[in-house]
Amino acid sequence: MPEEVLTLEGIETGHQTSLLKSDSILASEEVRNNDVQRILSLVKERKTNEAKTLMRGEHWPVTTVRTELWYGLVKLNQNFSKHTVVSMDYYRDTLKELRGDVPELDDDPVSLTFPTFVDPLHVTSYDLNTAGIKTATRIIQVLAYSFPAITYAPGIFPLTCLLLHYMP
Repeated sequence: MPEEVLTLEGIETGHQTSLLKSDSILASEEVRNNDVQRILSLVKERKTNEAKTLMRGEHWPVTTVRTELWYGLVKLNQNFSKHTVVSMDYYRDTLKELRGDVPELDDDPVSLTFPTFVDPLHVTSYDLNTAGIKTATRIIQVLAYSFPAITYAPGIFPLTCLLLHYMP
């Protein structure tokens, strides 16, 4: 018996996301599909808090729908603070300012040290490969440079690693 394919239109990109229907995608798919459609409509109406509440209240399977929904919410929520930095140019410029134009620093262990606000007891990479861990470390370094008022944030590295798993 061939598996059915469920497609949902992407939140902002307009592309299609396909999910294979199987036993692992909870029993009440009809209800779940209605929830997804409801979340999409809430996001389009810019009711992000309601959409987040609905997403958090469900036991979603690990699928690409989660990535699409969270990514759409993050893109809509870019102006939650005047200090929010979402530009890749800002990231690259700050990283270049911190490390210079020296690509061999990527393998230098000293250049991959954590800022003081990262608690070494909470450094969990959630199975990121070496390149992913380096990327997460660089993101944390840029964050420390950009926001020197941060003095203690033990969960920031694990959270960064989780976001790297789910964000494109």
